[in-house]
Amino acid sequence: MHLCAISPLGTLVAVSAVRGATARLPCDVTAPNADDPVLLVLWYKNASVTPVYSYDSRGKVQSSSSRDGTSATLNTRQGRRRNFGSSSRKTQKLQQWGDEEIWGFPQTNTDDKETSPESEKNTKNSFLGPGRRPRTRAWFDTSTSPAHLLIRDVSGRDEGSYRCKVHFRHSPSWSQRITLSVKDPPGFPRIQTESGARLEGPIGPFEDGTEIHIVCVSAGGAESAPRLAWSGPEGTLQKNAGPSKPSDPPNLIRLKMTASRSTADSSITCSAVNSTTHNSSLTPTNAVEVIIRVNLAPLSVTLVVPRSPISGGSESRFLCRAVGARPHTEVQWWLAGRQLTQNIETVSERHTLPKNKALE
Repeated sequence: MHLCAISPLGTLVAVSAVRGATARLPCDVTAPNADDPVLLVLWYKNASVTPVYSYDSRGKVQSSSSRDGTSATLNTRQGRRRNFGSSSRKTQKLQQWGDEEIWGFPQTNTDDKETSPESEKNTKNSFLGPGRRPRTRAWFDTSTSPAHLLIRDVSGRDEGSYRCKVHFRHSPSWSQRITLSVKDPPGFPRIQTESGARLEGPIGPFEDGTEIHIVCVSAGGAESAPRLAWSGPEGTLQKNAGPSKPSDPPNLIRLKMTASRSTADSSITCSAVNSTTHNSSLTPTNAVEVIIRVNLAPLSVTLVVPRSPISGGSESRFLCRAVGARPHTEVQWWLAGRQLTQNIETVSERHTLPKNKALE
């Protein structure tokens, strides 16, 4: 069921979905003028200022004759074809892209096969690419009215506030807000802050040395709720898993840890386990995971200078190497109190590998 309210950004829609199902986030892409095509639809999540998904038709726009005017051709890597602003049945192309950090699969389609509007609906329903390998966990479906952002295999990390912003060729742009809540099955574990906000997937980033307090709960009464257990890197949880507070119910456990270089990118799991009837062994049933992100200062910063003497009018190369920072540091070059901005090359490696910045 969708609950609606009016906001300054358009209709505010509340959407709920059961974990593991496909969530459908509506977005009206109808222009006041029926002949005005959609050029770009951008999706944002929570407070992000960069899109997490885009539907882009600006790459190639061409006209074709029809009884009521012109139609826009929408170009894409995916080869998906959809016609906007015309009754023409000419096959169209469009481009869809998503952030892998959010959706978990590469969001570009390597299938160059062109499909017609009639076959588009069946293709997007499976979210599969060549060889039936997962192409994407998200897909913007324009075959319905309103259009929907489909999120397959929805989980707690997808919960939040979304905003779709629609750009037309001539009409003013407009935005719509959607909130998505994810419902867990009975007994499913849920990691959250002490104030009750859900945590799942990457969390943070936390500053180095910060204490992290998280809680795991499961739905159900004290007798019916499964036992909960933490798991993670060896040595991390044994000394940090809590005792629970006297007021805590049986279906709640706590964890305290310190954000540091040793816990950065650690995967912490809370599992619901059931003991068997005939022995004391524990069988995991469901689990939920968080990944700790930590801001870390560089371990070292080194300036590498040319070995040979520097001569006037000749080219020299200097190298600044910053190691171990997360996220990568911003390296600046200064000479006699003046910042240098030209002839600078940056080479970055992920995680704790060096970040080199050269000045020529």
